[in-house]
Amino acid sequence: MMRSKIGILFFVPNLIGYARMLMAICAATCLPTHVWAFIILMLLSMFTDMLDGVAARKLNQCSRFGEMLDILADNACRMLAWIALFVVSGEKLLKHSLI
Repeated sequence: MMRSKIGILFFVPNLIGYARMLMAICAATCLPTHVWAFIILMLLSMFTDMLDGVAARKLNQCSRFGEMLDILADNACRMLAWIALFVVSGEKLLKHSLI
């Protein structure tokens, strides 16, 4: 029984979820100076979001842990998108107010 619970951590969709979380962290560090890297990482994260759901169903590797990981990764990416919007629009507002 314990072996199957640990095995869930290594399901393919969960590995994709871990990669999405790493992409979110990398995107966050790229944001202030490397906007294109941020955009590419976010698009890649969105693409892999589709893949983990398909992989879970095709490989019959659906789990409650995977569902929670997917929600966490979705929320992290959504939060980063809002932060990026704030940073970009904040820079434009700052430029216009100084001119």
